[in-house]
Parts: sequence; structure tokens; C-alpha cells
Amino acid sequence: MYITEIVRNMNHSNIKLICLLMLVLMPVAASLAKEIRVSPKGNDNNPGSKELPLATIQMAQRQARELRRLHDPSISGGIRIILEDGVYQLEEPLLFRPEDSGTADSPTSVVAAEGAKPVISGGVQVINWQKAAKTPSGLPKEAARKIWVADIPLVGGRLAEFRQLWVNGEKAQRASSLSDGKLNRILKVDKQNQVMWIPKPAVHIKEIKQLELVIHQWWAIA
Repeated sequence: MYITEIVRNMNHSNIKLICLLMLVLMPVAASLAKEIRVSPKGNDNNPGSKELPLATIQMAQRQARELRRLHDPSISGGIRIILEDGVYQLEEPLLFRPEDSGTADSPTSVVAAEGAKPVISGGVQVINWQKAAKTPSGLPKEAARKIWVADIPLVGGRLAEFRQLWVNGEKAQRASSLSDGKLNRILKVDKQNQVMWIPKPAVHIKEIKQLELVIHQWWAIA
């Protein structure tokens, strides 16, 4: 009731002044959050300041968790992990645990630096592309001189298993037997033994173990 009476007795000028003060103080409150800076050009041995940023988001997470574990007073206004411009290459999934959220009074946020457009990518670059010396049998003539090959990169000592290929920022279309809007039909299915018969592909494949088929089956994709 007391607060209500005060508001009733206030004139419009006072109300406008309070609103203006709130707008001024909001950025100040946001700036009270502990900042951890990250840059692809940084180093994970750095303290994570603007002048000496970290290199990976994972290290910024570890630093934030440690600050919370120690109940460091610098995080009373929250933690802001700020990503500078550039590509952040991931070698493993980026994992956020429940405690990474912080609290209502001291939240953790991951944001881009002002004017920056950071990219978090799990992609692997495929290099040294060359035109194929031989054309695989079964391809149409118009495709004969358009075959390019490259060695699959190693990731963790294994050949990278990928299902997407991006060329100059555009997602490439996978090989398909779709012709004139029609797909080949499944010939036979043995549900008990989980065996399926499909029409033989026209392209000759030497390494059958490297073959992967995507089959549209009863409104599902197998």
C-alpha cells in the first residue's frame, strides 16, 4: 500500500525520470557480469581477458565452472563467455551441463562479441581435389569429365564418416537414383531376417563395404 500511495502521488516528470534511470542502469548491471573472452587466435593458457583471450569454448566453460565452484565474488552478476570473430573448430561435441546455466541471479551466457559473427563448426576440410583419372562405369557421358576425387581426411586415426558435403558455403546434393520424379521400388522384404532386395545400381562399385544407401521406406528413411 505504501508503494502504491507513493506512485499515486508522483507526477509524470518523476515517473519519466525513474524510467530513464532504469534504462541507464540496465547496461551497467549487464556489464557487472564476469567476462571470459575467446578467440580462434587465442591460447588456452591465457587468462581469458580481452587482451589475452582463450582459444576454445571448452576452456571457457571449464573456467566458468571453476569460478562457480570457488564461489568467486566476481560472478555475482553472472558470467558472459564472449566469442570473437572467426571459426571455432570442434573435435568433439560441445557439451553443456545443467550447472553451466548458472542461477537466476548469476546466469551464464555465450554471446558474440560486438560486430562479430563467430561460427562453431564440427566440419572437416577436404583438400587436394583432383579430376578423376578414370571414370566409374555406369555414369552418363555428360558426367564423365566432371568427376573430382580427394582423400578422405583422418579424424582420430579413422577415416571421417560424413553425410554432408559443403562446397563454397553451399550444401552439395548427394548422389540419387531419382529420375523424372520416380524412385526405384523395393523388390522384396524379409522382416524376420531383416533382409531387403532392391534393384541393382547401375554404377559399378568395387568396394562394397564402403557403400551406404539411403532408402525411403513406408514414409521412413532407413
